[in-house]
Amino acid sequence: MSTRLATGGRLLNKSKPLSFTFNGKQMRGYEGDTLASALLANDQVLVGRSFKYHRPRGIVTSGPEEPNGLVGLGQEGHFEPNARVTTTELYEGLEAASQNHWPSLEFDVGALNKHLSCFLPAGVYYILLQPVSTADITVETWADHLITATQVSGEPVHGGDVTGMTAGVMDATFAPTTDLGTAADSTPIIQLDA
Repeated sequence: MSTRLATGGRLLNKSKPLSFTFNGKQMRGYEGDTLASALLANDQVLVGRSFKYHRPRGIVTSGPEEPNGLVGLGQEGHFEPNARVTTTELYEGLEAASQNHWPSLEFDVGALNKHLSCFLPAGVYYILLQPVSTADITVETWADHLITATQVSGEPVHGGDVTGMTAGVMDATFAPTTDLGTAADSTPIIQLDA
């Protein structure tokens, strides 16, 4: 259970009550409240869910470093995602909605991910959501070769990491050239000195 301090804060004006909604539920606060203080005063401790496992998250700090209190403010045409509850000043008619849950904040189907944790190592979503094609691999390999290979006395020199070793292997396929083309009058467009 969460309650207000008897004396209130320095900026709190209890003579001016304000109404706002959180996830469609009507709540009350006062002028000078932040959205976080008003939510806590209304016993709304759960404000979001974690990204990967959808674990319940509440407010843990009072400043801009708050990692859990991210909400969407407004509706449709005037919507701001990822607003911090600790830095958002309460105003009359404010509409806030928690993020990263379905169908509701209290009952989130995504919480079943905790049972799949052994199959979801860190970063798995980057691997699964990245499209891979042969063209991407070829362009990436060619770009790595161009970036890592340099000429010293006519011999290519590569970095010692995987990219450098890949570029070394690719030398046979992508040999450097000094003439990158000629214009219609047979003059070189770009001529590199060897």
